[in-house]
Amino acid sequence: MPHRSKLVRRIHWIRRTSGWFVLGAPAVIVYTSIVLIPIGISAGISLTNLNTRFHDTSFVGLNNYFQLFKDHALQEAFLNTIIITAIVVAIPTLAGLAIALLLDRATKPFRIMQSIVFIPVTLSAVVISFVWSTFLTDGGLINSTLRQLHLEGLTQSWLGKPGIALVSIALVVSWQMTGFCTIVFLAGLKGVPSELIEAATIDGASRVQRFAFVTWRFLAPALTINVVMLLITGLRTFDYVIVLTNGGPAGSTETVATTIVKLAFQNTRTAYSSALAMILLIVIATLCALTLRILQSREIEA
Repeated sequence: MPHRSKLVRRIHWIRRTSGWFVLGAPAVIVYTSIVLIPIGISAGISLTNLNTRFHDTSFVGLNNYFQLFKDHALQEAFLNTIIITAIVVAIPTLAGLAIALLLDRATKPFRIMQSIVFIPVTLSAVVISFVWSTFLTDGGLINSTLRQLHLEGLTQSWLGKPGIALVSIALVVSWQMTGFCTIVFLAGLKGVPSELIEAATIDGASRVQRFAFVTWRFLAPALTINVVMLLITGLRTFDYVIVLTNGGPAGSTETVATTIVKLAFQNTRTAYSSALAMILLIVIATLCALTLRILQSREIEA
């Protein structure tokens, strides 16, 4: 009998695990094929001197990685990426939270406005960039409006000056991502217990106090989602730069992502670009892991 019961338990275990295997195998195969294998190939190429202009390829170890840290142009691209990421994380988070608090109503007009706010997120980065490029040219909508308001002193070459062009790109990305943050924060606001708000109101808490000590704590998961998504978006900024400035003027808006593509397809330095891609992957994975750990610990405390 003990032997039979053990056999029965083993049969049940096989049935349960086989079910999970059947359901999970397709996802594992797809993920391995389009993510893990390409990463492995890229890592392998980064250890060679592969160049599509030449046929001779040899193993060079970590030489490409050592060259990366001596590349001054790449250092500027990293700095530009950090600046864009900082702006993209800060502005959509703050603006999305403010808009979410304003639109947190159950009436039909507010629901329509919530849908309108989300529309930019449904459009591709290329479309958004093309639209904003017409606004940001010297004779575009922004400068024309400033001139009509007799504010000629505020007109700028929004995409023609190094510092301003970089900030303009970051603001375009922020404008598109604000709708995403708004919707996520609105979803978080739905999870705030009305009983706690009412109790805080009865206790004499002001609107600011209710937000700081009640609402904000329940928005911790929404904040985690937004910050991680914005972090990834900022660090891999590519489409916006290519369409708006193509890295100009004078390479002042090049990011790590645009540098990777140009090294691979314009300069044909495949191995060098692969090494840079691996560095970017490690940076994104590390920063996201740290951010998740910090923000999720806040969720537990909340």
